[in-house]
Amino acid sequence: MHAAKEKRARRIFPSKSVCSSSDWLHFKDSDVLHDQGEIAQRLRVRSRPTRFSLLCRARILLHQRPVIRTAAGASVSVGNFFTIGYEQSTIRRFLSLLRSREVEIVVDVRQIPLSRKPGFSKNQLSATLENAGIEYRHVVNLGAPKRLRERLRSGGTWWEYIKGYNVVLHREVEWVDELVALAATRRICLLCFERNAAECHRSLIAREMEKRSNGLKLHVEHISY
Repeated sequence: MHAAKEKRARRIFPSKSVCSSSDWLHFKDSDVLHDQGEIAQRLRVRSRPTRFSLLCRARILLHQRPVIRTAAGASVSVGNFFTIGYEQSTIRRFLSLLRSREVEIVVDVRQIPLSRKPGFSKNQLSATLENAGIEYRHVVNLGAPKRLRERLRSGGTWWEYIKGYNVVLHREVEWVDELVALAATRRICLLCFERNAAECHRSLIAREMEKRSNGLKLHVEHISY
């Protein structure tokens, strides 16, 4: 009799939680997903993910997000995310700033991840971060196009730059939603060159992430030094 009840319960409450008609997630109560690769292993996507399905994943993961313990013993909840520019910084200072915020993933939003500053080109930077226990990801789709950068340098206004980059944001909105889902479960930091976030397109990405996070209550901190 107990076996029959258990069999009936399995039919009524399947182990796969449905997020949308296009994809589903399977979690254990104790699971915490730590990177996109692990998320991908647990997803079976039958069609291109929608904004709704991405936010659905984030909301489920948000209930399982870890709490990080800092060296001082204070609890730091995942959900805030950061941005940083390496202008006028050294790689040592840069790493120190990331560690002070318990950053887990650096998301490079430069279109061309090369730099004359020692340690900040893609290969060197990713190796340095890996040695420090921090993941590196390059999202070229959210880089500022060369024409926008050149127009700004040649006397264009910041308002024109914003209007031009908003076109990119609207075209690459799925990448923004992916970052929202990632920021809901990990401590991420957007990276670009300019020291002042107000003069960099990363501030526009961050604002769009906050705007599209809906009930996730994401909040950005622009790291200054």
